[in-house]
Amino acid sequence: MKLGLVFLGAYALTSVAGLPQHNPPVPLLRYEWCDVKKTCYSDEDCYENDCLTKSGWETYLIHCGSTFWPHSCWTFIPNSA
Repeated sequence: MKLGLVFLGAYALTSVAGLPQHNPPVPLLRYEWCDVKKTCYSDEDCYENDCLTKSGWETYLIHCGSTFWPHSCWTFIPNSA
């Protein structure tokens, strides 16, 4: 039993030490709804002025739909905004 705990502890320590030590390209911490009167069916439907302005003109931050609002546009807000 103790040997199993030792192996489990060693595995936990090595797996944490093996995590990449880099920052993601854009810290995706904040989001905001955009083009609130628009109904979307794909991310491309949200590429309008309001969403583009809020996302800093980065289309990969703009998305359509969420769990409870499947046809609403939203965007992640870059830290510089």
